[in-house]
Amino acid sequence: MGTLLHHYSLLNNSQSQQQQLLHNNYTHSSPPYLATPTWRLKERMKTVGVCLILALNIGTDPPDLNKPTPCAKLQCWLDPTSMSRAKAKERIGERLEQQYAKWQQRSKLKYRRALDPTVDTVRELCYRMRETAKNERVLLHYNGHGVPRPTANGEIWLFDKHHTNYIPMSVTDLRRWIGKPSILVLDCSGAGVLMPFLTSTLNDVSDDGGQAGWNFASDVRSGPVSAAVGIGSNGSGVPIYRNQSSSGMDNSDPIDSGSGADYLKAIRDTIVLCPTAQGEWLPLNPEFPADIFTSCLTTPIPMALRWFVHQNPLSTKGLNPETIADAIPGKLADRKTPLGELNWIFTAITDTIAWNVLPSPLFQRLFRQDLLVASMFRNFLLADRILRSLNCSPTSHPELPSTCHHPLWQAWDLAVEGCLSQLIDDGLLRKSSIAVATEETRDGNQKHETNEKPAKSQQPISSADHTPPAAATEAITSNVMAPFFAEQLTAFEIWLEFASQKARNKLVIKSPPSSMGGTPL
Repeated sequence: MGTLLHHYSLLNNSQSQQQQLLHNNYTHSSPPYLATPTWRLKERMKTVGVCLILALNIGTDPPDLNKPTPCAKLQCWLDPTSMSRAKAKERIGERLEQQYAKWQQRSKLKYRRALDPTVDTVRELCYRMRETAKNERVLLHYNGHGVPRPTANGEIWLFDKHHTNYIPMSVTDLRRWIGKPSILVLDCSGAGVLMPFLTSTLNDVSDDGGQAGWNFASDVRSGPVSAAVGIGSNGSGVPIYRNQSSSGMDNSDPIDSGSGADYLKAIRDTIVLCPTAQGEWLPLNPEFPADIFTSCLTTPIPMALRWFVHQNPLSTKGLNPETIADAIPGKLADRKTPLGELNWIFTAITDTIAWNVLPSPLFQRLFRQDLLVASMFRNFLLADRILRSLNCSPTSHPELPSTCHHPLWQAWDLAVEGCLSQLIDDGLLRKSSIAVATEETRDGNQKHETNEKPAKSQQPISSADHTPPAAATEAITSNVMAPFFAEQLTAFEIWLEFASQKARNKLVIKSPPSSMGGTPL
């Protein structure tokens, strides 16, 4: 009996020492400006306005680009060559508004469009949007597919009032006009060359008639700031951001915190998403849209399905990639339908990938603070995967590690393949004869060029609602369901069962990664 008591005492002492050691390591390794981890942010934000600047110049190619034949031409899933130039740019602008609207349905976004604009038009648009948004976030989307690439001086191109010349516009001026906080989406070739100008500090200098009401000089960032290069540089003008390894969430006010909170404040003020690095061209593959980056950000499920069919010709033989998203029944917002279930799976997987690779404070800022920003960054992970397969390198501020080879993407591929196979087996998706989609939106809005309707037996599958016939609704709801979430719960139950059987002093539960390199805490 004495021997048993002695061993029991040694075991308790050993466990208490290990717990104390873990507590000390956690305490000493945590930066002093970080508070206890929490999933609820004190500071909430929302995006209230969207500015759309579309420099399309339909029918005229930029002078620095020789397009092959055939090449990508779809803009917002529309073929601009199938209608007049004036009507095409109006329809593309409307469609882009609709695609953004579905990502923040609880509160209605305010939109302002500038189609093939001049510099003065853009300046007025930005001022009016900032006046309306006040201190809330504004999203600015720039499509530069009809103009030359950005310059090394930090300029993008617009037009003169007669649309006869290309006029440069400084992105530094654009930042001043749009104010902060803001998120900039730059869909153009070579957009990475603008990153130093979009992330460097701005002086509170106003030459615009009193519009410098926002204190850009307070945009402080951690690390050495070089002239016009942002937070450090690798010598090629590409900004390098300092990793903030942490084990918790910064709940304190950013102004009263240390350098880590200054880094988070910089993220709050300016967010940038670009499809290409410096010197890269956007893909011109005719099997994908011309605005492939915008399609990934605003219509991720149709884009992901098209890319999956393109990448897996053997397992999806006979499926038409151009109409695959329209052929899947259901609605994105209805989880009881195949399309809605795929949308839930996509959200869960991209959220998990981000949680695995990002520091906790950065994950909270990007994925838990602003609904629209969270959606954009989830979809940016898809854009990173697709564009890197097409020899492009998407860039962002804050800089994210590439997740194109993350193993959880295999779970997404498996879910998509299982869904398509099940739809084919149930007769809800035909392999060889999928109806050609009409010119309709993928976000719940339908447009027709003529008033003539095809015969009932010849009507194409609607890409607007993805709604199946009424007789098939019950079968879809009951039979076509992805087992993804059930399998994840089963795996978790098995882990709990076997983990509980191990000796307590041998059970090691790893903390989530705390740095962009995936280093555990």
